[in-house]
Amino acid sequence: MGVGSDFKGWFNYLESPILYIGLPILIFIFALFYGTEKKQKNTYFFILGVCALLLIFPWFRYAFWGFNLNYFRSFGFYVSILLFYLAMYGLNKFLIEKRNYKHLLFLVTAFLFLLFVYPGNASGKLEHGQRMVIGTLFLLYAVVIYLRNKAQNQLELKWGLLALVMLELGLQSHTTVNNRNTLTNSDLKAGKLYGDSTLQVVDWLKKQDIGFYRIAKYYPSGPAQHMSMNDAMLQNFNGLIGYSSIHQKYYMRFLNGVDCIDPKKPDDIKWTYKILSRPYLSSFAGAKYFLDKDSIKLDTINFKSIGKKHGIYVYQSNIANSIALAYEQYITEKEFKTLTKLNKDYLLFKALVIADEKVKEVGGLSHFNLNDTISKDNKVAFLLAAQQQQTLLKQNLKVTNKSISGTLETTKPCMITFLIPYDENWKLRLNDENKNYFVGDFGFICLNYPGKKVTVKLTY
Repeated sequence: MGVGSDFKGWFNYLESPILYIGLPILIFIFALFYGTEKKQKNTYFFILGVCALLLIFPWFRYAFWGFNLNYFRSFGFYVSILLFYLAMYGLNKFLIEKRNYKHLLFLVTAFLFLLFVYPGNASGKLEHGQRMVIGTLFLLYAVVIYLRNKAQNQLELKWGLLALVMLELGLQSHTTVNNRNTLTNSDLKAGKLYGDSTLQVVDWLKKQDIGFYRIAKYYPSGPAQHMSMNDAMLQNFNGLIGYSSIHQKYYMRFLNGVDCIDPKKPDDIKWTYKILSRPYLSSFAGAKYFLDKDSIKLDTINFKSIGKKHGIYVYQSNIANSIALAYEQYITEKEFKTLTKLNKDYLLFKALVIADEKVKEVGGLSHFNLNDTISKDNKVAFLLAAQQQQTLLKQNLKVTNKSISGTLETTKPCMITFLIPYDENWKLRLNDENKNYFVGDFGFICLNYPGKKVTVKLTY
């Protein structure tokens, strides 16, 4: 059905049932049923029926992926293995048995009819050049079948069949192997693809602000039709979107808790950029700067325009959290879920969200009054909440990809949340003593803080 952009099949090339393992498979799988005992035929029909069942009914495909994804991918590969198994038995019969395989010639004729005459193929379902290659190969296989029925020296035909298979492999794999978009080190240094003006803006920001912060980037730098997910990693800034193709489960739990994903929708699990549509939530997660190629409508109380740098509009959040924040109040996950999205964003600045069964972990905190929510027009409340956070916790931390170290200081006992996803591989020490931590705000590292100046070290 074509390779890459020429593919005309189910959805797209990477997610379709990749069943192509050679045209001989289509031909010789039918040799099984010629002069075969009934018991064997039933076995072959059963295997083909299983293949058809797996391909036709989506339930089996979803079950293969744990009912989370709508992919063929490796699932289709296992179907191909079954088809290959049958076809090799058919090829063996074709090469060994002294029988006239006229029915295979009729089969090739039928394939050629479907390829060139059947009206459905006139609507652009197959690229013209690909159709001509497949048609020519079918004719050559027909010659091999015809000579097999007539010739005496079967060894030469076997070599001829092998040569034809190699020719097909070369022709059909040429595009995949040779016609590829490549990116070299010199291309990266020259600014191709991900080397757009974002690099200059990020470099400018790092010179202006040497602290730790995240950047919310609203435009892709990659060439793909979908928004690229790993711009932050490639362009060397701290972003809000996960870097892993299978996202970290506690970060996904956070996004689910704040209504940024629906765990029942596979696309939401893959594409985790909905957090960018909520500037207050992005600021809570540490986004201090917002970048877009077009101007963004942000409220002027909590965000300010820095101007246009290298063709990109830059905005700064006045309410962005640093890597750590302190809480004096808590709210349960059950209570949190009853709030509007706006108040969910606001409550994250005000109170630690804790699982209902973990309330005993935060016994020193007061319960947040659910009547103290805000209206849609109350932009000042976010600023006041952020200022209160900054006053409550003084922090002097050095942040790398695998460690956070420095000092924390508060005037009273509280709970501290580090805005990095919970992971048991993090090791926490306060004043050189090992400390336990737990999950807060749905998916972040949280710990009980004694209320004085301490040295802290988190290492992964």
